[in-house]
Amino acid sequence: SVGELLSSDSSRAILKLLFEDIVTANQISQKTGMSLPLVIYHLKKMQDMGIVKISNVGKNVKAQDMKYYTTTKFAIVILPSSLSQKAKTSKSWLIHLRRSTGLPQ
Repeated sequence: SVGELLSSDSSRAILKLLFEDIVTANQISQKTGMSLPLVIYHLKKMQDMGIVKISNVGKNVKAQDMKYYTTTKFAIVILPSSLSQKAKTSKSWLIHLRRSTGLPQ
C-alpha cells in the first residue's frame, strides 16, 4: 500500500499540498487540476492508511459540510539493500510506516 501511494503522482501531489496547508478536497482539486472524484479516492485511501485525517468540518455557502484534510505525523524509513538483511534479522522492516507517538522524528 505504501509503495502504491508513493508511486502515484496524484497521491504525491495531494500529500505535498497537505504538508503545506489544511485544505478541502475541492481546494485540492482546484490547485492540482485533478477531478474531485479522483482526489476523494486518494484521500480515502490515505485516510485508511492513517496518513491523512480530517482536521475540521465547516459549512460552505450552501450550508453543506466541507471536510478539511491534513496529514498525520508519520515517517517512512527506507534502508539500503546492504542493510536490509541486517534489518530483517533484527525484526525491522525495509519500509516502515509509523504514526507519530509523540516521539521526536
